[in-house]
Amino acid sequence: MDMINILYIAGAIALIALAVLFVYLAMLVKRANSMIDAKVNPMLDDAKYMTTSLKPAIDQIDPLMERINLTMDAANLEIMRVDEILEDVSVITDKLADTTSTVNEVTNIPLNAVNGVASRVRGAFKSRNAGTTSAALGAKKEAE
Repeated sequence: MDMINILYIAGAIALIALAVLFVYLAMLVKRANSMIDAKVNPMLDDAKYMTTSLKPAIDQIDPLMERINLTMDAANLEIMRVDEILEDVSVITDKLADTTSTVNEVTNIPLNAVNGVASRVRGAFKSRNAGTTSAALGAKKEAE
C-alpha cells in the first residue's frame, strides 16, 4: 500500500467518526430539547397563570397609592395642628408661670413686713450682755 491509499483510508475513518459524532450530537440536542420542553413549558404555564391572576391586583395599586398619599397628607395636617396647639399651650404655661411668681411676690410682701417687725421687736426685748463694769460687780457679789 502506498501512502495515498493510507491517507484515503484515514480520511474515510475520520469522516465516519465525524458522522457518528454528528449523529450523537443531534441525538443529544434532541434529548435536551425534549427535556427543556418537559421542564420549562410547565414553568412558563405557571408564570403565565401567575401574571394573569396578579393583573387585577396590579390594576388596583395606583388607586391604593393615591389613597395612601391622601391619608399621609391628612395625617401631616393633623400633626401640624397638634404642633400649633402645643405651641399655644407652651405660651400659656409661660404666662401662667409668670403670673404665679407675681402672685407669690405679692403675697410675700405682708409676710416679709411682719417678719421685719417681729425681728425688730425681738431685737428690742433681747437680753443684752452685761457691760464689763456690771459683770465685775456681779462677780464680786457672788464671791462674797
